[in-house]
Amino acid sequence: MGNKMGAGASSKKERKDRSHLLQTCLEHEGSVNCMAVSEDGSILATGGEDKSARIWSSKTEQCECLGVLIGHEDYVNCILIEDNFVLSGSADATIRKWDMSTLECVLIFTGHNSSINRIICTGDFVFSSS
Repeated sequence: MGNKMGAGASSKKERKDRSHLLQTCLEHEGSVNCMAVSEDGSILATGGEDKSARIWSSKTEQCECLGVLIGHEDYVNCILIEDNFVLSGSADATIRKWDMSTLECVLIFTGHNSSINRIICTGDFVFSSS
């Protein structure tokens, strides 16, 4: 039951009983720990217990997995999208920067001694906590 990600919809105008599940995505091989949406809302990034991050199309009729980002040695705990990049923080004490167009890891940030809990990006700077 923990390896599901769902997409739902509701509106402030709708009553609570009118909200509904649109889709369940089962591609992660464990629980989904974190999610982020691109600024324009077209891309969803997720990170999970399976040590992977995934990129999804969120503007298509069905949410579609566009790519799998593999490289972390432990579960992915936090994720963000900045321009054409995904940054993922892991319990392996690293942050990885991924190019969304090639699905390649372009940089590994090290220096933490424990699980990365949060990542914030201001464009020029990446702030992280563990």
